[in-house]
Amino acid sequence: MFGRGPLTTEQPSGQQPLSPLRDFRLLLMLFIGLRLSLLVGFDLSGLIAYGDFTNYYRVAEITRVTGRLPFIGYWVEYPPLFGWANFGLYQLLITWGGSSEHAYYYALSLLVLLADAGNLWLMHRIGGRLYGPERGLDIAWVYALLGVPSVLMMWDIEPVIAFFMLLGLWWLLEGQDIRSALAIATGALIKVTPGLLLPVVWRFRPLKRSLVYTALLPDWASGPTCPS
Repeated sequence: MFGRGPLTTEQPSGQQPLSPLRDFRLLLMLFIGLRLSLLVGFDLSGLIAYGDFTNYYRVAEITRVTGRLPFIGYWVEYPPLFGWANFGLYQLLITWGGSSEHAYYYALSLLVLLADAGNLWLMHRIGGRLYGPERGLDIAWVYALLGVPSVLMMWDIEPVIAFFMLLGLWWLLEGQDIRSALAIATGALIKVTPGLLLPVVWRFRPLKRSLVYTALLPDWASGPTCPS
């Protein structure tokens, strides 16, 4: 996905060689390495103290005890997709013998980290698409050096929501409207924030394509919530 070849390439005579820091693959490795170091090197209970991971774990426990899925069996503040996926992760860890809270927190943090790495790549691609490859890499570096996103992976699922919103925007820029709509609808099943991309569609797409895009959102999003 990120291309092949060495981190540096031969330059024509008279030109300065490219810095390894101008290679996105190195940035991605540093990005992931820093966040893994936070997980390994710090006390997990302190890292999650100000976030919602404990609440997510309790919701999964309630689902196991009551046998009722969130959103259908009892009210939760989120759309259904995350609640169901969260319980699936909880059950998977129990099956593998890792039912402790710490195992759950580490597993969820790694999944959020994976989504955040996708965010970094999407920012690189979107920035490159709009402003050129060099500026796209600059934007990725700025995001990688921000402090708040580095701790959100141990606090909340916002990076997952941002991933679907950025993915929808990327496909929209590429003219893949159906894929974009499905990405936004999937994100809206976690939190409604990705739906904020809809006004952009109406601003830059013809009426017919905007109507099709808008119709896909509730059609896709309502599928998992419809009673069988």
